[in-house]
Amino acid sequence: MEGNKGMQNGSKPPERSKWLRRILWLFLSAAALMAAFVVKLMYDGGEFKSLKPHFAGTVRMIDGIIGAEDITIDHQKQVAYISADDRHSRMAGRTDALGAIYRLDLNDLSGNPQLMPREPDTPITPHGISLFKGTDGQDYLYVIDHFQGSHRILLYAINDGNQLMLVNTFQEAQFLISPNDIVAVDQQSFYFTNDHGSQGKLGRMFEDYLQLSRSNVVFCNQGQYSIAADGIAYANGINLSADGKRLYVASPMGKCVLEFQRDSATGRLTDRQVRNYGTGVDNIELDEHGNLWVGCHPKLLSFIRHAGDSSRPSPSQVLRVGQTSDQRLEAEAEEVYLDEGQQISASSVAAVSGRHLLIGPVFDKKILWCQLPE
Repeated sequence: MEGNKGMQNGSKPPERSKWLRRILWLFLSAAALMAAFVVKLMYDGGEFKSLKPHFAGTVRMIDGIIGAEDITIDHQKQVAYISADDRHSRMAGRTDALGAIYRLDLNDLSGNPQLMPREPDTPITPHGISLFKGTDGQDYLYVIDHFQGSHRILLYAINDGNQLMLVNTFQEAQFLISPNDIVAVDQQSFYFTNDHGSQGKLGRMFEDYLQLSRSNVVFCNQGQYSIAADGIAYANGINLSADGKRLYVASPMGKCVLEFQRDSATGRLTDRQVRNYGTGVDNIELDEHGNLWVGCHPKLLSFIRHAGDSSRPSPSQVLRVGQTSDQRLEAEAEEVYLDEGQQISASSVAAVSGRHLLIGPVFDKKILWCQLPE
């Protein structure tokens, strides 16, 4: 009897051992999947890139402006408008940390940005901006504002004294989910990007780390809102060609710029094309020749670390994207500027007019006024 019992014990492992082996297998499988996910996340975020900083022009550093996330240039007047917001201080809970709009005269190479007074002088925390020149010669500036966590779009007229006069406020909660950047069509029409489809922090975190394509582009036409394009991974910078027939949207998660054909009469977007530039593209500006200039984050995870800790630098990159003979974006971009984050961290915008190149950051306390080589 004992011999038979021993054979039974030897031929059939106890149930407990089976369960332990299954648990161990599940644990190792989960660990392997998690490791693969982390490696993929790091690869997609550009963390394994080898960077070689370069710039062929000259650089002037202008201190004192905090978080100049967006910059746009009036090519006719040679004036730059700068959207600035002290994001790190606000994230730390400082209620006195507010934003502002600055003006920089590009004709004065030794000049500094000047604060633009606003009427009414209510607090703002600006994000994306867009300049529009009216047929009557009046200049207007659209500003995305996130004051106290609410979302709205402000339209200012720029008077002769370089003062911003509020003329309209757009605040449609159903569509202003997470507005990032804006491009003007006229005084009552514009496109803007929502960089997330979720409003809650958890949903946004899932969108970011799982690289979900849930953001969109919204068109406001005479007060009527509609989704013009969706299924985008973190829709960020947006701009229009000079003739208004093409619209460009930056997707840093997708590491690409989306190009649409635009119906000037209806605002409808069609013929979606994807131009992959292999980096975290942010804001898009156009020079006077129609070339796209894009501020970029070549290492997106480094940018996230920098967002949480300003002492940890995030690389900065500027791309120039030309056009083909049929007015399409070129498949290859020219890297004009690259820095590991020592000169300026987390570049979000590159605005160019002539030889002037202005580089603005998301958080840093400076901007760069560069001169491109001849």
